[in-house]
Amino acid sequence: MKITKITVNNLHSLRLQATIDFLSPPLSHAGLIAITGDTGAGKTTLLDAITLALYGRIHRNKDAKDVMSYGAVESLAEVEFETHKGLFRAKWSIWRAHKKDDGDIKGPRRELSQWNSQRDAFEIIAEKAKEVDEQVEAVSGLDYDRFCRSVMLSQGDFAAFLKSGEKERSELLERITGVEIYSRLSMAAFERNKLEQQRLEELRQSLELTQAPGDEEMAAWDQALARYQSEGEVISAQRDQLQKQSQWLQRLKELDERQVLLQTELQANELEKTENERLKVQLQNARKAAAFQPDLALLESLQQRLDQLISEIAAFDIQAQTARQKLDESQQENAALQETLSALQADFQIKYPFGKGAGARRRYPGKDAGLQAQLAQQAAQEKPGPNSPNSWRPSRRS
Repeated sequence: MKITKITVNNLHSLRLQATIDFLSPPLSHAGLIAITGDTGAGKTTLLDAITLALYGRIHRNKDAKDVMSYGAVESLAEVEFETHKGLFRAKWSIWRAHKKDDGDIKGPRRELSQWNSQRDAFEIIAEKAKEVDEQVEAVSGLDYDRFCRSVMLSQGDFAAFLKSGEKERSELLERITGVEIYSRLSMAAFERNKLEQQRLEELRQSLELTQAPGDEEMAAWDQALARYQSEGEVISAQRDQLQKQSQWLQRLKELDERQVLLQTELQANELEKTENERLKVQLQNARKAAAFQPDLALLESLQQRLDQLISEIAAFDIQAQTARQKLDESQQENAALQETLSALQADFQIKYPFGKGAGARRRYPGKDAGLQAQLAQQAAQEKPGPNSPNSWRPSRRS
């Protein structure tokens, strides 16, 4: 049995809908997959989703309806798995009445489908809970208890196994693998043999205390003794067989313990290998980046200088705009003064003709000179100086 895809929706702390596809990258390229995360992150919930979809039960002995996430109105667990009989999909779901938060929990609804390659789709082969359980066991060869013992090792049992002593570890392996029945049979056979030996010894003692019987009684005793001896031989043979089975079981337990330890070491080695590969890649990247460190520092310095120049250019632009506004205002004032001057000159020509005007200008030299000085001063103010914002404008660099 090989699980190929898991889909969960609103189970415990996993308040979302997600699909884990083991046949798609990167999981399809991974030889070993570890489920890690903080307490309550939903690691065991993924295992619950598997048992819910296949058997409608939870390995943690909780009510299946308690798995719905808080505030959710529906929950789903779906597993696709492959066996020698084909590809199958098991589905389990519950929901609240009327899809409301306070509605009663309904269900569960279960179904088992088989992939039909001709129709390129899954076809439902069982929909009732009992039928689904029977079909899952038929196609996988595992009922719920055997599945939990042989396929899925619970988190609590694994942690207890790692921390337990030799005796406790042996008991845990018996409980996980289900071989405790053979230990009980071996103990029962030993106790039965012990009782039979006691009975045989009692009979022998009773025979010694009994007066010498007659020929007929002696023959009866001989027959009884022969019968008991035959039974004793059968019991001894059974005891030897049970002892061999007990030794075989003990060897099997040792091999199981060794297998678990080797798997643990293999997982640790794989994790260490993955971490080493990651550190190696980081080291290679760091070595490559070190060669460009001086260029990166120069580039950062040039970028800072470029940002500073752009800021200065922006400031000069603001100053130039202000200067242009002042220049426009001054030009407007100059135009107004020119108009005033032209008007005064025209009026002056009208009032004082050419001959009289010269004499008048000589009689009023102060007014004419004052007006000329005012115009010269205005022109000097309007002329841009060497420190004016219009006298120089920095060029932008792309």
